Amino acid sequence: MLLRCTPLSSRYTRYTLLFLLVPYACVLISSTLYYVWRQEHPRKAQQINRLGLIVFGAQFLLMFGYGILVAALGGGQ
Repeated sequence: MLLRCTPLSSRYTRYTLLFLLVPYACVLISSTLYYVWRQEHPRKAQQINRLGLIVFGAQFLLMFGYGILVAALGGGQ
């Protein structure tokens, strides 16, 4: 069975950009999915909730690091 590489649909591109540009969107959506899935799919619910928090933490650390870098280079003046 051969796998074909196809370009991402615009729907997935929009979701990716939303999650990367709006930090709280990932937490909001993953938390919503957690409460929807927690009765029927408890493992999947825990995984999506944990992933949302990890992505939010990574975005926070990247933005914090960027702010420190800008301040160190004198961009805040």
